[in-house]
Amino acid sequence: AEARGALARWSEAESGRLFLWCAPAFGFGALAYLAPATEPPVWIGAVLLAAGVAALYGWSGARAEAARPALVLATVLAAGFCVAAMRTASVAAPVISRETGPVSVTGRLMERFDEAGGGATYRLKTAAIEGIVSAETPAAVRLRWRGAAPEIPPAAGDAVRIVGVLNPPPGPVSPRGFHYARQAWFERLGATGYAVGPPEILEPETRPDFAERIERARTALAAHILATVDGPAGRLLAAMVTGKRGSVPEDAEEALRDAGLAHLLAISGLHIGIVAGLIFALSRSLLAAVPDLAVKAPVKKIAALAGIGATLAYLALSGGAWSARRAAIMALVAFLAILADRRAISLRNVAVAALIILAFSPEAVVHAGFHMSFAATTALVAAYEYVRSRPATPRLEGLRGRFAGYAAALAFTSVVAGLATGPFAVYHFNRSATFGLAGNLLAMPIVGLVTAPSAVAAAVAAPFGLSEPFLALCGKSLDAVLWVAHSVAETPGSVAHLATPPSWALLAVIGGGLWFCLQTAPWRVAGLAPILLGVTATGAPERPDIYVSRDGENAAVLLETVDGLRLGAWSVRRDRYALETWARRAGLDRDGIVPLAEFAECDDLGCVAEVQGRAVAISDGVDALFEDCARAELVVSLGFTPETMRRRCAARLIDRGDARDAGAIEISLSDPPEADAAPNGRPRPWDRGNAQ
Repeated sequence: AEARGALARWSEAESGRLFLWCAPAFGFGALAYLAPATEPPVWIGAVLLAAGVAALYGWSGARAEAARPALVLATVLAAGFCVAAMRTASVAAPVISRETGPVSVTGRLMERFDEAGGGATYRLKTAAIEGIVSAETPAAVRLRWRGAAPEIPPAAGDAVRIVGVLNPPPGPVSPRGFHYARQAWFERLGATGYAVGPPEILEPETRPDFAERIERARTALAAHILATVDGPAGRLLAAMVTGKRGSVPEDAEEALRDAGLAHLLAISGLHIGIVAGLIFALSRSLLAAVPDLAVKAPVKKIAALAGIGATLAYLALSGGAWSARRAAIMALVAFLAILADRRAISLRNVAVAALIILAFSPEAVVHAGFHMSFAATTALVAAYEYVRSRPATPRLEGLRGRFAGYAAALAFTSVVAGLATGPFAVYHFNRSATFGLAGNLLAMPIVGLVTAPSAVAAAVAAPFGLSEPFLALCGKSLDAVLWVAHSVAETPGSVAHLATPPSWALLAVIGGGLWFCLQTAPWRVAGLAPILLGVTATGAPERPDIYVSRDGENAAVLLETVDGLRLGAWSVRRDRYALETWARRAGLDRDGIVPLAEFAECDDLGCVAEVQGRAVAISDGVDALFEDCARAELVVSLGFTPETMRRRCAARLIDRGDARDAGAIEISLSDPPEADAAPNGRPRPWDRGNAQ
């Protein structure tokens, strides 16, 4: 009887957490629309949504009540699918289909990103492109200028002209890799490329709109920080405050990443939480110091309003990345909860933040930043909810006790966040910071106790022209953070390079993690099983044997050598970004890329290598094709093959035409290739601009 009573209580408690599962269901629905290689039938989602709504409102009885949770989640999943489809259609804009230029591009400057090595990237709201009719002109264009900056750099809102070479936004260099063309579609970015000259201001904007004013403020603030704080610390501070990361030196960014401190570069809950929390605490303390206000006024609620203002201001200045939006929404929900006398931090607030973001930007569900931000936040909130539910333990008193408590909380937070984001870091970036806990324990007290308070003080003092001393203190503290990052990153074994695990392994970890975090009854431990299964699969990745670039101009072979795995490239110079991506996804660093000629029989026309006991040939011309077709089981031709020659080739043949039709190709000799022919079905909207 006691067991049945406990089971009933647990079931009743879990039924109240159904809302928490709506955000994952909505996200998986959006993913079901966005992830396929071909356009899925939208009517399926619409029919399922209508059926789910009809069942929820038209079906009654005991069976309907028992099935209600499943019906709710299925309906929300269908809603996510439909919202993603509607969002895709709503942002439709022209995309150029081939390389164009040099041509003159005129438009209104939206953003400018200055870069560490000189030059800048300009994003234009396009007015006209030479040689392209108005109906086919992209809504926005992004051009990179590598030369010296003009004497008077253009500001957001200015009408400018840039002469440059345009290309369609590129597709992924690996079938499961980052899909820039998809991201560009939702940004209404119809062309990218490089400028052949500096931008020319046609007409300075004297009455910028609100968005342009914000962008001008971000640019001016970044410039002020860089003028006040020298070196990498100033560039890091500008990135932490404005979200403009382009000026951060590559070695500093790599050190932060390898030390487990990459989250400092992404405006997230850390930044917004510290800033909004400091403003809230400072406002509350100042108001409480006035006796009449402390007695008569709702001091805590007034301070919450100040926190809301600080959150919105920081979100605007930061550029509004996914992690910043999530953190801002959670902070706003927390402050609104204070105004309504409710709990400020809860898993319900996390679910609300996720649903708000996905409802307006369902494409967020395929972004690494969204994954890692919500994984860390969900795990941390669930962990601290569990800790609060446990009996309190005695604490040390005084300064020593406060320091010990802070160190323990920091270590606990770092461990939980690291475990939650680790699978995503491996899947998306193929690396794990081995000493990330040490890096956070050493660097985060500096950020929390010195950098953030100094930055807030600088913001308060800025209207009076007194921000420089506080910014200088920020710079000194970030010098110390960068020293910690370099020290940790340079420690032998600080980075583990891991191959990309199967997609199902990540989904297993996500499902198990959600079950473990969102449930409260003892059966939550069942979530550990899929987590362990997914982690185990990480140790046995599915590495392709052959890689072909999306334009068919380069190819590489994964080889077993006496020194371990190596990526043997036909050319180590062509399409270097693709080579580094292939190596990374195979679990190798840049040093793992070697010329194929070192391990294969090669001449000027191609190479023949033994892979998995089979002969694989890479041909750089038609002259060697017949010979390679006779010698190898698989031939990759870096040229276009006449149909008559293709029919006469005894080997399996992939040429440049196949790559341009299908995009990047990965081949496992033991399995069918992921993509060695154009996908059957309608192409995705974002892939049409890449058709050759």
